[in-house]
Amino acid sequence: MSNEVALWYSRYRAIDYSIWEDEEEAAGIAAAMEADGEGVPVGVQFQDGRTIPAAEWEALEAARERRERWEERPAEKPRPKRKIQAPFGRGVIEIDASEPSWLGTPREDG
Repeated sequence: MSNEVALWYSRYRAIDYSIWEDEEEAAGIAAAMEADGEGVPVGVQFQDGRTIPAAEWEALEAARERRERWEERPAEKPRPKRKIQAPFGRGVIEIDASEPSWLGTPREDG
């Protein structure tokens, strides 16, 4: 049996929902949505009809705490970059140095 749940949220003054694999995934999405200013979670609905308002949703609070800890972790060192010429549009872009060497056309200036 599936553990899918419906995440209910408010965005642009309208109520909407999205279906997620399980409560933990929905809570993570809700915490991200809230932190990014993309919407306001209002609750979760389970397949058996139960609902939990966001203010009482323990999984959402745990997801907020996980996100906060993640954001507080020390920043990673920037990864090495290299410049290539894009094969379409001919623009010069900077990519991660670990990308395949055949990607784009290498630039002599970096």
